[in-house]
Amino acid sequence: MLASLPMYLVTPLAVNQLWAWLRKDIINQVGSSYNALIAEVLNYPEDLHGHWQQPKLLLSQTCGYPLMTELNKKVNLLGSFEYDAPYCSGIFCKSVVICQSNNLRNNLLDFKDARVAFNNPLSQSGYNSLRHLIAPFSQNGRFFENSISTGGHKASVLAVQSGQADIAAIDCVTYEGFCRYEPQLTQGLKIINTTQSYPGLPLISALNTPTEVLDALKNSLSRIHLQEQLRDTLATLMIKQFQPSSWLDYEICLEMEKNAQQLGYQHL
Repeated sequence: MLASLPMYLVTPLAVNQLWAWLRKDIINQVGSSYNALIAEVLNYPEDLHGHWQQPKLLLSQTCGYPLMTELNKKVNLLGSFEYDAPYCSGIFCKSVVICQSNNLRNNLLDFKDARVAFNNPLSQSGYNSLRHLIAPFSQNGRFFENSISTGGHKASVLAVQSGQADIAAIDCVTYEGFCRYEPQLTQGLKIINTTQSYPGLPLISALNTPTEVLDALKNSLSRIHLQEQLRDTLATLMIKQFQPSSWLDYEICLEMEKNAQQLGYQHL
């Protein structure tokens, strides 16, 4: 069975340490007969959207917007990590809206006809939440002069830093990770606003994951914060604990999309 934790990879060693403990704990619960079935190492897939729909997916971390669209009821929703980062509260988080520090514009309205960078149009943090934030200020379905799809949050940060784009929305956990572990990425940048809160990245498993394995996985995730051997690993990953969540929690992602569309703002 495949496993990945592909969304916050600023500290890959800690990500792998977390998986090593989870794998061992799951096998301890279900027995050695599952040894060959449960991935020994994490996958780092290029096609995340295809990976999330693999029938042999044991564990992965997706995004709230694709969860409620292309993955809706096609996967098991496990829950989300609580993160120890600015703008996080429980499993909820916000995106930070960034621009260059020397930019004299400090108000969203000042960025009308500016250039916006976003990671992916299926992203809750980089696209859907920003579209919702900007929609009330749009006119005739338009606000920015143009938009740049970068393919990732890191690329969006670099686009703003280099002047290729004027503004971008970055999920607050990603941005805090850059500040802590790759501070050169956030040099010369400032936060001018935040989006509305939304549930953080959901953990998922395939619909056909055996019940015994699924129960063991949930049990292991729910106990990570109690493990002394994981204390430094979780601190590095900014993870406080795991919390179960429901599909209803993520309805806010669709509501944000609907609100923007009702205001005539279909696209960034």
